[in-house]
Amino acid sequence: MNSQNNKCKHFLTQDYEQLSTYFDPVYQALWCIMKPPKPVFTLTLLQNIRSAQDRVAELCNAKKEYSPKYIIWLSDNPNCFSLGLDIHYIVQLIAQEERQNLSKYLDFCMDVFYINLLRLDINPSITISLIRGKAYGAGLEAAISNDVVFVEEGTKCCFPEIRYNLLPSVGTLKLLMRKIPHSELKDSIFKGKQLSIDLLRKEGLIEKIVPASEVNQVIHNCLKSIHPRHRIYSYLYREKSKALMLSPKELLEFKLLWLDAALSLDYKDIKKLKRLATGLDNFTNHPKISASIHGESILPFEQDGNL
Repeated sequence: MNSQNNKCKHFLTQDYEQLSTYFDPVYQALWCIMKPPKPVFTLTLLQNIRSAQDRVAELCNAKKEYSPKYIIWLSDNPNCFSLGLDIHYIVQLIAQEERQNLSKYLDFCMDVFYINLLRLDINPSITISLIRGKAYGAGLEAAISNDVVFVEEGTKCCFPEIRYNLLPSVGTLKLLMRKIPHSELKDSIFKGKQLSIDLLRKEGLIEKIVPASEVNQVIHNCLKSIHPRHRIYSYLYREKSKALMLSPKELLEFKLLWLDAALSLDYKDIKKLKRLATGLDNFTNHPKISASIHGESILPFEQDGNL
C-alpha cells in the first residue's frame, strides 16, 4: 500500500459515537457500520452519518482519484439492520407540538438519505447494503435505495408505522413506488404487512437472498466480481436511478405532508405509537439479545400473526 493510500485510509477510517467507517484501499470501498444504542435512526446517528459524508466530500474535492468506488452500509447488530425512524423521539415532539424540531429531524433524515442516493456526488461509485434480521420503515427504505442490496434469509421487512397513521418515509417511499408501479407489493406496503423478500427480489429491489452461512462473504465476493468492470457497472446503476430520482420540490412537499399528518394524530394514535416506541426501545442493539421475551415479540405490530 503506498503512502497516499495510507493517508486516505487514515482520513476516512473513523469511529464516531454511533457510526464506524473503514476505508478498504484494495477496492477503494468505504464501509459504514451503524451502531446506535437502539436500532433506529437516532439524531446522533444521523449527525454522525452527515459528518462522514462531509469527510468524504472533503477528500474528494482535494484528491478525486482516491474517492471511494463503493459505499457499503450495514449494521453491527446481526439481528437488525434498522427499525426506521426514532419513534420515541418523534412521539415526544408530537406530544409537545414541536413542529420546528420535528422539521429539523426530518431534514437530517432526508439529507443523509438523499446524499446517499446521489452517491455523495462521487462519480463513478456504487452503493451496497446488507440487510439482516429486520428492516422496517425508513430503515428498509434506506437499505433498498442502494444500488446493490443483499438480504439474509429469514429477514423481515415492512412499513409498520402506517398502521399507526404515521407516514414511515423520509421521502424515498415515493421513489420505491416508482420502482414498482404495478406490483402486488403495494398492497402489503399500504397495510403495513410483512413484505415477501422473494417478491422484493423478483421486482428487482434486492440483488440476492443470502443463506446465513454466506453472509460474511457476500459483499467481499460482490466486490471481487464487479471490481474489474466497476466503471461500466457504476454508470449503469447511475442511469437506472436517474429516472427515479426525486426533486428537491417533491421532497419538500413530502416533508410538509409528513409534518401535517404527524401533528394531527389523535390521542389513540399517539397512545399506540408510545407502545410501539416502548417496543423499539426494548429492542436493544446487542447481538446476544433478540427482540423477544420468553419467545414472544416485544414489538406490538409483530404480535398479530401478520409478521
